[in-house]
Amino acid sequence: EVDNQADSEYPQADDQEVIETMHYELKDSSILKIPYRGRTEVIFIDSLSNKLAFTIQENDIKTESMSTYNKELKKCEPPSWTIQSKETELINDSLDLTFLLELKTEPDRADSYPKKFCDKLFLWTVSYPNEEEKEYILFDIKKTTISRHALFQCIVDNRTSEYSSSCTLIDSTVVLGRTFYDVLRQDSYGSENDYSILFNYEYGILAFRDYENKYWRFSHFSK
Repeated sequence: EVDNQADSEYPQADDQEVIETMHYELKDSSILKIPYRGRTEVIFIDSLSNKLAFTIQENDIKTESMSTYNKELKKCEPPSWTIQSKETELINDSLDLTFLLELKTEPDRADSYPKKFCDKLFLWTVSYPNEEEKEYILFDIKKTTISRHALFQCIVDNRTSEYSSSCTLIDSTVVLGRTFYDVLRQDSYGSENDYSILFNYEYGILAFRDYENKYWRFSHFSK
């Protein structure tokens, strides 16, 4: 059961004279919309009914500190704030493909204090360091790089913000012979590999193209 509810939509500072760190927490209802909660494996199929399995790995909620960077002084300074995020990974070793679904609070950095913010969902493909680099990060984690490529984003809850969604909501669509409802569509951001992502809150990723341009659609959760 999720127990992570802020007392109010706008975070409150204890002392309005001295601005303290503000905490932007994920809303319970936003977390409950993650379609992979409690699942361990999702199966996709292609036009020939070949199956492709992804292992689902849920991660705990993380809190990250943020601050304003003063270019003139070349240092971070108040006001500062924290955001929350929850990540879920879909991993397939045969394609060497990992999808990362990230739900996080998104304050408007240009906004006044307290900041307007929303809960936003991001989908990425992720490339991790190889085995030698994984050993290396035990000694110096700052030397490693994790490559992310943005595929999809949508607003789950506007909270106090007035952001407009960059997704198209489709009442229903047919993908490889199966009808899906309440579908969010957003093609990849100018990538040379067009994943043509379809998504909804019931099943998560509904359809995508792999590195070889093969089209896959959601079949079922196996566990």
